[in-house]
Amino acid sequence: MKRCIQLFGLINGIAVMALTLSAAKPVDFAREVLPILSNKCFVCHGPDGEDKDVLRLDSFKEATRDLDGYKAIDPASPEKSEFLVRLHDKEDPMPPEKAEKQLTKLEVDILTRWVKEGGKYAKHWAFVPPKKAKLPTKGNPIDAFVGAKLKEVGFANIADKPTLARRVALILTGLPPEPKQLERFLNDKRVDAYGRLVDELLASPRYGEHQARYWLDAVRYGDTHGLHLDNKRAIYPYRDWVVSAFNRNQSLNEFLTWQLAGDLLPKPTLAQQVATGFVRMNPTTAEGGAIPAEFQAKNNFDRVETLGTALLGMSLTCARCHTHKYDPIPQIEYYQMMAFFNSTAESSMDGNRYEYGPTVKAPPDVAAWAQLEALEGALAKSAQGKYPAVTAKHNIESFPAIEARFVRFTITRSSASQPCIDELEIFAGSENLALASKGAKASSDGDFKHPTHKLAHINDGQYGNAKSWIAARNTGWMQIELPKSARINRIEWARDRQGKNGDRVPIGYRIEAGLKEGEWKVIASSKGRQPFKGGQLAKKLDELKKRFTSTLVARDLPKPRETKLLERGEYNLPKGEPLKPDVFAVMGTLPKDASTNRLGLAQ
Repeated sequence: MKRCIQLFGLINGIAVMALTLSAAKPVDFAREVLPILSNKCFVCHGPDGEDKDVLRLDSFKEATRDLDGYKAIDPASPEKSEFLVRLHDKEDPMPPEKAEKQLTKLEVDILTRWVKEGGKYAKHWAFVPPKKAKLPTKGNPIDAFVGAKLKEVGFANIADKPTLARRVALILTGLPPEPKQLERFLNDKRVDAYGRLVDELLASPRYGEHQARYWLDAVRYGDTHGLHLDNKRAIYPYRDWVVSAFNRNQSLNEFLTWQLAGDLLPKPTLAQQVATGFVRMNPTTAEGGAIPAEFQAKNNFDRVETLGTALLGMSLTCARCHTHKYDPIPQIEYYQMMAFFNSTAESSMDGNRYEYGPTVKAPPDVAAWAQLEALEGALAKSAQGKYPAVTAKHNIESFPAIEARFVRFTITRSSASQPCIDELEIFAGSENLALASKGAKASSDGDFKHPTHKLAHINDGQYGNAKSWIAARNTGWMQIELPKSARINRIEWARDRQGKNGDRVPIGYRIEAGLKEGEWKVIASSKGRQPFKGGQLAKKLDELKKRFTSTLVARDLPKPRETKLLERGEYNLPKGEPLKPDVFAVMGTLPKDASTNRLGLAQ
């Protein structure tokens, strides 16, 4: 994403510099011809022409139709095209001499070459699916494309090092280079000194802060409701997420998908939910005279039109009220697009509240986001390839079947003071062999003296705190001697199967088995489990979450709202049948297996 943004300004600059094209290169209808026709010809020969019998040049069909023996544009014999005759006629030219707008010499040349090349029409370049170009075998492909264009338009003189440093720092961070940073660059004589400076600027937190400004402007970010009392609203964690996304160079695909539909992804993460603040960014109100149904429509108008400007680079506002002759988006398709957004769960009125509609708790600043990612990463790494963490309510230890008569449970660490176990079960298949009622005997190296908590409870078949054993110390062991040896393959145990108590959990332990007491083989241990919920990393995460703040997120209703075309864009003038969500036809179609929700739209 960073590289795309860096090159965006450069590529646009190159396009502006390209005032002429090589005659050897075919004319591009959408980029070169259509703007001329629209500006100089369509006033008479387009949809605005007052005389309906006059030749039309706004479609290939009309421009190439037979005009009693000749054609304005003749693809079969381009040199015979009447268009060329009139374009170069000194006595009766087109446009007429009295026309307000005349063609320049360059424009005449472009139109001439276009007709001679066959007068082909094409869609606007923005609606033509991109084709993968042949990539160079060496170097960065982006550099190759930029370099090729620069060769067409010519290179500027090389700037001196202070100027280069100032330019790139302002572009990437919005700030001039730091004095020491500039000094290092000026004194760096290595060939890749400039690249090193760029990498340093990209690694700066200021990079994300600066680039995020442009995106936040495009998506109409605001810390307040925007209307009526203009109170504050819970949304700034979304802003911080955007900054973080730029700084970690998140892929553009993820960056857009999360914002449009992060909540609809399978098991969405907190970041994916916070990103949907994009959908909740529309101005809202709770003014006394406001009509909820009207603002349900207005809120979604804003979402559709922001999708147009921010993601598609086009205005969709005209299509809200009518189908426009120059607009490739019919009115009905505007409302089909609106159907993607019309089923979000929040109320159309904000109640003048800081929190309204679906919200989640999120980190309060960029630093806290970084801390959250670090802690979650550390927890995930420590849990990789391991069994679930120990719980107070129920734990299962599975292992390859082993012949044993003795099983010892040694506790090396407790979550709080003397550890407690309400039942230790030893299975051969589905049968619990550890029950005292079947002849099994329990022993330990020390019991906590208490009238309720007794060693006998460890294998009496009863669950709960009142039927549990507590060790005499913070560490120790207890064991079960089976009536006879058996092939065991599973052990189950808990602190309190009834789930009422979560203290005194054995979180460090090993379980050993043997045919004789003292001849032990370890069959399970806490080392094979994820960190206990009360571990140091988990505690740090819990402490961080206490600082979290609210932020608005998107969430869909269980049953979608009905969406209809609104005549002239008026909320109270629905027209026709309910519409299904769909994309603009000029841009393609939804895949047959795509979901007809925001996630399907994003993907």
